[in-house]
Amino acid sequence: MRIQPWPRPLGCLVAAALFLVGPASVCRAGLVPLPWDLSRPFIEGAKGTLAYDAKTQDFQASLVPLVYVLPPQYVLFSGSAKETIDLRVDHQGQFVSNGGGFTLTGALDLDGDGHPDVSGPQPLLTGTITAFGADAAGPPTIAFDGLFTITGGLLTQPVSLTGGGTLSAPFTVGASGGFLLNAETVQRGTLADFSKDFSSTTVKPLTGQVIVPEPPAWALALAGAVFLAMAGFRSKSPCSSTIC
Repeated sequence: MRIQPWPRPLGCLVAAALFLVGPASVCRAGLVPLPWDLSRPFIEGAKGTLAYDAKTQDFQASLVPLVYVLPPQYVLFSGSAKETIDLRVDHQGQFVSNGGGFTLTGALDLDGDGHPDVSGPQPLLTGTITAFGADAAGPPTIAFDGLFTITGGLLTQPVSLTGGGTLSAPFTVGASGGFLLNAETVQRGTLADFSKDFSSTTVKPLTGQVIVPEPPAWALALAGAVFLAMAGFRSKSPCSSTIC
């Protein structure tokens, strides 16, 4: 088997295009940038827990949402409000895959008439996690964050208010959501050291919809030129067999 090397200019062009266009999801160490969509609500919480199992590579957080905020207004959660995050992360802190994903449950009185407008048993919001990041390992406070694709829930539909009227869907199916977890204590291990188990019992979450910018048109055009160049190079290759 003989491997045909790429010409150096073509190899540089490919590297540049991949860097500019980037992958569909961010899979790297370090915190993921979260450009919050300020026109959408935020969900703030208080005491929660998180844990990482190095053997199974499972990262899980169980959180208590307290306040639903769309400045300058806010609404307190009621019922059995809970936010869960479940995904897999390798020993280098790199995102591996979605696990149980993102789920938000509870009840909200969005018009302030004393009666919940959205409540279980259906989740308020669900999502498939697509990216994850973390601060460098060390003592508290350590931040963890990530992105998820919104897949459903009562808050992705128009809300019929018990006091009359209808509220437009607060979140959009298919849009990107973001979560930020600040672990303020350590119960076991070293926070964000993914080579070993670690956990925290005091975690403050922030969740909302984010804006993920599309690749610029010129970067997409550059990627197209790269693939055309690759096709042309392969057609001119002297190798006649299927595998060179």
